[in-house]
Order: sequence, then structure tokens, then C-alpha cells
Amino acid sequence: LVAYVKKKNSIRLWIPKRSSLKKIAPNKFDNTVAGGVSAKENVYDALQREAYEEAGITRSLIKKSNLSGTFHYNWRNKKYSLRRDILYLFDLEVDKKFTPYCKDGEVDNFQLLDWQDVLKNIKETDNFKKNSALVIIIFLIKKGLINPNNEEEYEEVNNFIG
Repeated sequence: LVAYVKKKNSIRLWIPKRSSLKKIAPNKFDNTVAGGVSAKENVYDALQREAYEEAGITRSLIKKSNLSGTFHYNWRNKKYSLRRDILYLFDLEVDKKFTPYCKDGEVDNFQLLDWQDVLKNIKETDNFKKNSALVIIIFLIKKGLINPNNEEEYEEVNNFIG
């Protein structure tokens, strides 16, 4: 889930920094809420659970989120194995009064950042967890913030995420 605030003609994103104690991608930036779906859950139950644990987002607020699609990809997680993942892409517009807070210790802090600063960080550093960077790039394309007028490689990126 990407939680965002509209401010005049811009969008700001709530970006968490993962705890240094996380086994995968410690201290990396993430999308607002991320996590897995357990065997006995559906995707909406998992979203509600993770949103509350990781960002203190209430059930009533999470119901205002929008499922904007899915993204399927494969990656090598061990030397001789391939992992197939499906990302369910949710976005949630929040007002300027909203401030996420972590309840389960998986996030050190949250920052409300302008989308252009987030994109620059993704493009120029390795600070973001890789699949979280994908989630944010897809969000920015769907919102029209990354487009052929401001991204030289728009066609290539858009075809990749399809």
C-alpha cells in the first residue's frame, strides 16, 4: 500500500524506513505498508492486519484504500531457486492530519516526502527495498507523475511493468 497526501498540485508519499532488525533489507526504505498473505488469509485481511501493525492504519481508514492492480515477477532468492511473487497494489489518499506509526517494531520511522524526491532517491541510490521501488514506480505511473514528458525511458519502463 502507498499512502499519500495531495498538496496543491503535488503528491507526497509516506515512506517508512525498515528496522535494522529486519532479516530482509534492514534499514531500507519501503512503501507505506508491505507484507505477506498467510495461508488462512485473503489479500484484504492481510492488508488490514499489516496496515494496522506497520502503520497504525485503522480498519475504517483502510476500507478507503483502492486496489489498483497486481504485478507479477520472478526473482532468484537463493543460488538454485526461483521465487514467484505477486504484488497486490493498493493506494490510500490520506489527509494532512494523518501520521502513520509502527506498532510491531518493523519500521524505525516514517517520512512524508515529495514524490519527486522519492523518485530521485530510487533512481540515484540503493536506499529502497527493490520490490518496494517497483510498487512506488507503478504508483507514480498510474497517477501520471511519471510520463513521456518527464522520463526519457518511459516506454521501456512502462512496457516492463505492463
